[in-house]
Amino acid sequence: LLLSLRAFARWLEDPSVRQTVLLGLAVGMASLSKYTAAYLPIIFLVFGISRGARLVAGEEEVGTLEVLASVSVPRYRILLDKALALVTTVSGLGLVTFLATWMTSALFGMGVPTGEALMASAVMAFLGIEFGLIALAVGAFSGHRGLALGTASALATASYLLYVAGVFIEELETWRIVSPF
Repeated sequence: LLLSLRAFARWLEDPSVRQTVLLGLAVGMASLSKYTAAYLPIIFLVFGISRGARLVAGEEEVGTLEVLASVSVPRYRILLDKALALVTTVSGLGLVTFLATWMTSALFGMGVPTGEALMASAVMAFLGIEFGLIALAVGAFSGHRGLALGTASALATASYLLYVAGVFIEELETWRIVSPF
């Protein structure tokens, strides 16, 4: 493996090869970006909802929540800490998304404005946080991870359908403000 990496590094020392490789990567990233825009909300929703459902209901199903609840910490504090953990992890995913977009744009000269990359990453993080907190609340109330996953996923799907329907159906256009999409 090290010999292969060394050979690859020597091969990239040739300026014409380096330019060809970078051009190919830039074209690949540009064509990938149109698909990424469609999948990025799904990635954040799946991450946020699954994480939110697992934080309380998952621990309840596995049996580790009883140990945590037996400590002299108020239950609201446990739930608040779980919500903070959810917000932190989904925000971390948003930060990684921003940094990857920003560095890729700078490296390949794609011209993505930093402010727009930051805004798009923040919106994706907020989307994951919103539905993740719904999953956390349903999981904390019911104690069932499946119910938390299903409820938050159904609400995310319904809000997306409301957004899309509002684009095409004039009577639903005013309801699009309810959808986070």
